[in-house]
Amino acid sequence: SRLPVPARLDQLWDDIREELRRATPDFKFHIWLEPLELAGLDGRTLYVADSAVRTIWAYDYAPEGPLSRQRVFVQTEGFGSGPDGATVDAQGFLWTVLTRIGKITRFAPDGRLDRMVELPATHPTSLCFGGPQFEVAYVTSISRSTHLAGLLPQDGGLFALSGTPAAGMPAHRFAD
Repeated sequence: SRLPVPARLDQLWDDIREELRRATPDFKFHIWLEPLELAGLDGRTLYVADSAVRTIWAYDYAPEGPLSRQRVFVQTEGFGSGPDGATVDAQGFLWTVLTRIGKITRFAPDGRLDRMVELPATHPTSLCFGGPQFEVAYVTSISRSTHLAGLLPQDGGLFALSGTPAAGMPAHRFAD
């Protein structure tokens, strides 16, 4: 069966952001919460980057159960930007983009800021690790969106950063 196609792309985006659903291998869907970006490493913690409230939330996660024990992992208001995009490296540190200030950050598992890296982009948007050993951090950026516009010729580009303190991890597979 086909999914209904919304009349406007804005409507599609609003529908996507309404909720997080967990899909099980038997194709059952369970509503969890309303996030923007997700990351996790240990299989027991799920991180949600919530740009609107400038907070990264942490939840306890179990494959067969509901999310539980919501808690603040990091608040980014003090940096002047909400978090956007999130990934975890092999050392368990969480990386996120601070879109409004053109930087990426790395937070220790206890939420302490480990480092902040300025990017050659006005508004970075998300990041992930790639390369043969997941040794390269790839960062996307905005050229123009509903609310933001890049000021530099390279805005809207994809940036590759090497030399991070740790490599990334391969993505989790849904089901084999």
